Parts: sequence; structure tokens; C-alpha cells
Amino acid sequence: MAVLDRVTDESAVGRRGTEPFYAASLSKVVVAVDVLDRRRSEGLTVTGADLVLFRRALGPSDDSAMNAIWSRFVARARPAG
Repeated sequence: MAVLDRVTDESAVGRRGTEPFYAASLSKVVVAVDVLDRRRSEGLTVTGADLVLFRRALGPSDDSAMNAIWSRFVARARPAG
């Protein structure tokens, strides 16, 4: 990971600064907030099993759990292109 000093425009790079990394964990939080907000504001049904998936997706960062949440709450909620 690299950090940019905006004053000097220099980068400070750690030992693994050139390695790519996935930013999917941030999107997991955004999806969770969206679904839980829709639950509160629109009465969206979120089951106990769904909450277990959220815990798995956000805790140990389980991608398969987030894929299931995405399929259930996001992919179906968006109109096709």
C-alpha cells in the first residue's frame, strides 16, 4: 500500500506497496447499509438467515456470503439496463 503526501507529492510505499489488492470489503459495507436502510424505511424483509450472511460477509469477509446477499437484495432490485 502506498500513501501519497499531498504537500510534497511523494509516495511512501510499504514492503508490499506494489502488490494489487481488492477493495471489495468496502462495497460489502455499502451493500449492508443499503439493505438495512431499506429494511427500516421500506419494510424490506431481512430474515435471520440473511443476518447470518451479513455477519459472515462483514466479519471474516466471506465473499460467498456477500454474493448470496447481492443476488437476493441488489441484483433483483435494480432494473435491467
